[in-house]
Amino acid sequence: MNLDDIKVGSTIYRVWLENNIKKAEEYLVSKKFSSKFLAEDRSGKLHLFPYIDETLIHTKYDAISKYYEDLNLIKGKSPFYPQKKETHFKTIQKKHEQRKTNFFGIQVTDTVLIQNLENNKKWEVTILSDGMKYTPTWNYNHGARRDGYTTETISNAYVKNNTISEKTPLAMSLIGKSVGEKFSYTVADNKIEGIVINVKKNI
Repeated sequence: MNLDDIKVGSTIYRVWLENNIKKAEEYLVSKKFSSKFLAEDRSGKLHLFPYIDETLIHTKYDAISKYYEDLNLIKGKSPFYPQKKETHFKTIQKKHEQRKTNFFGIQVTDTVLIQNLENNKKWEVTILSDGMKYTPTWNYNHGARRDGYTTETISNAYVKNNTISEKTPLAMSLIGKSVGEKFSYTVADNKIEGIVINVKKNI
């Protein structure tokens, strides 16, 4: 991964092995230092990474490919698809699209059909990413110079338009889930439970 790919506000991906379990995560770069940078995962947790890290990947496509290639290696299988037919490339594309749906489970930008387990009502909702506004801060001790920045979250989500922010309790309970999985979240001390019916990828 090139250093130029790591910019404040950009999205990066990580694929790594932990206790012989393949894992993947998506991060938003929030701050850069001289030798490391700070990035926030989908749950809001901050992580400090060195600029040179073989587990970090720039594009989602490459991250997905790396994830499933490594899974096959763990299982003792060839990491590559067979190349005996002329339809090899189309086969790769088809499998990639299928696997893209399950790579992170539900994620930001997905449109999700959910069903309330109490009243059986269904709702199709899209999870929107919150934007980030960066405002420079200045140090005037030795003349005006920028010494950092402050951040402000901006959201375009609107429930009446069937969109919700990634930071809402519902969205956070859905992220990472797959079709058929149950989820729950709490609003004003009321626990709401539901099940994922369908997921549409908007990427």
